[in-house]
Amino acid sequence: MTVAGLARAQDAPPNAAPATQTAQTQPAAGTAATPTATTPQTEQIEVTGIRLSLQRSMDVKRAADGVVEAVSATDIGQLPDKNVADALQRLPGITTIQSAAAGSGGFGENDRVEIRGTAPSLTQTLIDGHAVSTGDWFILDSLSAASRSVSYSLFPSEIVDHAVVYKSSQADLPEGGTAGSVNIVTKGPLDFAKPITAEVQLGGAYSDLADRAGPQFNGLVAWKNDASTIGVMLQGFREQRYLRRDGQEELGYAQIPTTATLPGPNGTTVANPFPAGIRGDYYPQVINNALFVQERLRQGGDAAIEWRPNTHWDFKLDGFYSYLNAPNYNQGDLVDLNDFVNPTNHLYIPPTAYTASNGILTSATFPGDTAHGNPGINDIYRPGAGSSTYYIDANGTWKPTPNWNIHVQGGYSRGKGQTDQFAYGTTSGTGSGVSYGLNGTNPLSLGFPGAVGLNDPSNYGAFKGDGNQDWVGDTSLAQLDTDTSGQVDVEYFLDDGLITSIKGGIRLTEHERNEVEAENFGCYSPACGTTLAGISNGLFPSNFGSGAGISTPFLLSVDPNGLQSLIKGFVASTGQTTAARYYFPAAFKIKENTRAGYLMAKFGGTNFQGNFGVRIVSTTDDINKFDTNPADPSVHGDTASAFGTYYINHAKQDYTDILPSFSVKYDVSPTVVTRFSAGETMTRPDYYALAGGATLNDTLFSGSQGNPNLKPTRSTNLDLSAEWYYAPQASLTAGVFDMQMRSTFDAGTIQERALNISLTQNANNPLGFANPIFSTYTVTAPTNNSGSSKGLELAWQQPLAYGFGFASNYTFAQSSQDNPTPGIGGRQLLGAAKHTGNITAYYQNDFGLDAHLAYTVHSQIYQGIDRATKYFQDDGGELDGHIGYAINSHYAVSLDVLNISDEKDKYVTSINGVQVPRAIYDNGRTFYFQLTAKY
Repeated sequence: MTVAGLARAQDAPPNAAPATQTAQTQPAAGTAATPTATTPQTEQIEVTGIRLSLQRSMDVKRAADGVVEAVSATDIGQLPDKNVADALQRLPGITTIQSAAAGSGGFGENDRVEIRGTAPSLTQTLIDGHAVSTGDWFILDSLSAASRSVSYSLFPSEIVDHAVVYKSSQADLPEGGTAGSVNIVTKGPLDFAKPITAEVQLGGAYSDLADRAGPQFNGLVAWKNDASTIGVMLQGFREQRYLRRDGQEELGYAQIPTTATLPGPNGTTVANPFPAGIRGDYYPQVINNALFVQERLRQGGDAAIEWRPNTHWDFKLDGFYSYLNAPNYNQGDLVDLNDFVNPTNHLYIPPTAYTASNGILTSATFPGDTAHGNPGINDIYRPGAGSSTYYIDANGTWKPTPNWNIHVQGGYSRGKGQTDQFAYGTTSGTGSGVSYGLNGTNPLSLGFPGAVGLNDPSNYGAFKGDGNQDWVGDTSLAQLDTDTSGQVDVEYFLDDGLITSIKGGIRLTEHERNEVEAENFGCYSPACGTTLAGISNGLFPSNFGSGAGISTPFLLSVDPNGLQSLIKGFVASTGQTTAARYYFPAAFKIKENTRAGYLMAKFGGTNFQGNFGVRIVSTTDDINKFDTNPADPSVHGDTASAFGTYYINHAKQDYTDILPSFSVKYDVSPTVVTRFSAGETMTRPDYYALAGGATLNDTLFSGSQGNPNLKPTRSTNLDLSAEWYYAPQASLTAGVFDMQMRSTFDAGTIQERALNISLTQNANNPLGFANPIFSTYTVTAPTNNSGSSKGLELAWQQPLAYGFGFASNYTFAQSSQDNPTPGIGGRQLLGAAKHTGNITAYYQNDFGLDAHLAYTVHSQIYQGIDRATKYFQDDGGELDGHIGYAINSHYAVSLDVLNISDEKDKYVTSINGVQVPRAIYDNGRTFYFQLTAKY
């Protein structure tokens, strides 16, 4: 894999013109660049493989004005990294999550990038300096997801030449990354060394938990003429893998009632039957053992043509497409303990045995009958889940004289995500009773004393038993994201003086985000409640949950194709129409226009260099959100939906940000570099946070909604670092950072006064909307807060003797919000992890053998709010490995193993200061084997 062209990132922002020279490895620190007359010339030693990639990544960092990190193509190709996020997590201060919304847990592949203890929305991702639109295959959980961030699961590592992380800001960087910006630089046809380059990678990916393997293919061909004035590159990939995830989920915790009397039938009250000693104690509401299986097929390609007729002109046209087909099946065997504490059905059944500690019901045994407390099976099949992205990017550079550089770039990007799902929730009528026991933060034990036929499919049917988990339906959701952008940059180089160049430019974008095709078909009649007997296909795999220690009292499995056919037939029998089943709470539309301009000066002298400037950006958001209440009486409702009257409320935001920045690098000595950066940054709110549809209950005075008045995250960032480059491929660096965020994104419950439709349209109010009646609601909504993230970063890389070496880093981030989360409490900053670290040990010899072990570790990460409770990804780590052998200059073989130590993803929540389980997932190990041929 080529790393030519790396010099483009040395001191240039993502929107700078490509350099015409290829990267050169710098001389060892403290030595002369050329031999003198009295110094004998030594033999030049060629540095290759991981050592070359470490040297070039180190050169990028050393040459930059501000604080940057980099990985080169050899890093990504030789470390055990299968998408760009995998490689980035090896850098200081970088953590990753494995899904758009952490509440859905991880799926065995890194999907989002977080920088310095902040949420993924605060990390901006660019490709060759331009934005890229993506979608998510799991939209249902995306209603509270990081919808500004980019899904890295669409970008295989093979398309990358190198990637640069800008942790400090500068005026010519596009705004949007409060914590930092990632620029993924793809290969260019004129960057290859030879006139014709061809590469093919053939292999497979094997998951030990799924016990299946899928083929992997990547091919590239590039041509350029002998004069290197015109070139063409074509690349394609097709990567298939199978995923299985064993998990246990505790879906919320609730309290035993504390009052002496409780609501009874027909407006009566009944005495509280629960023992006084456990009143107010928390218990797990729903306990779910979930088997998730998925087949992922990622395919697409990249095509580029570049023309550089002379030193004055350079044109490049690039197109990329990636589609991730991600059908999946989630089978959940569960029990709902709310059956025993159910004011709606006036059921209050105390446990016959229990233990309690610190206000938590740590174990309990509840009696059961055919009316409550029965096991249930909830199966969800998503045959049409998938996501895609494509972009077309054109850029050109004109250098009319050595002093002028004019760069023009424009492009279009489109991303789509889709989730079509068939869901069938059933309950048994076994009346067995249920018992559970907490085991710290490990999976809890679960049993059904005296149960008979727990794995008999004829015992399970919708609308059978208590019916709490019953649902028969077909849901279709889709999202569409588009981005059109254009920019012009002009730079003038001065011949002498402190100021070396003056640069300015403008950038215009038009972005649209639509939630479309929101349909929800359901069947509620007992006629739709046939048992699972006709579609059951046996049991879960015999080893389900064994790796995570999950108890498995019942393991009934259902055939997904039979499930889909059954649900389609039920829904068709209801005669429901697409128009009537329009699910408006999942729909919205945002059109966002930005206009940005900047002016920046670069300066330098004998042993220092830097830049200072200001970027001014104006943002206009036109928001259409679909609500159950009108924003004002002039908004008329649409009554076509079976889900009730809804209103399309329009909101608009206009705001301007002035973003100054300053960076300076000072060479204390030939081997020691210090740098300081300061700047203002901003990140716009997530689309879902701005426009999520509002649903208000006029009886309970509660609901949820987006917040179209949400402010961007605005921050003042400071960085100070020192770097010691004491030998080739060796460095020791230390830095401190401080992000003071005047506004952040938070979520919680707020009190909001809103129009009460029921009272307004009541017969007692004959004037109707002419006399609107308002009520105060407890609403779950995104809000603004303020906070900070500050800390320390350390990194050390060192080659050792006999081909061995290591690279390591550690980041400490103290992150918090200034005010408690409204209605919930706690000052955690979303995405915050106090400790993160990486260490990679490598070996490489002159006979073609290379091997690496890479371990990534993190402390608890605050992930969000679930059922009014904050939850965290627990302390964790992952050990990955690689071994490769270059047979000759044309052929090589390799084996990569992800999650060698079979670590589990664990999520926890806190009750009364005690951590209890939220979920645990086991994805197993993945083995990648590959044969590479290069010509």
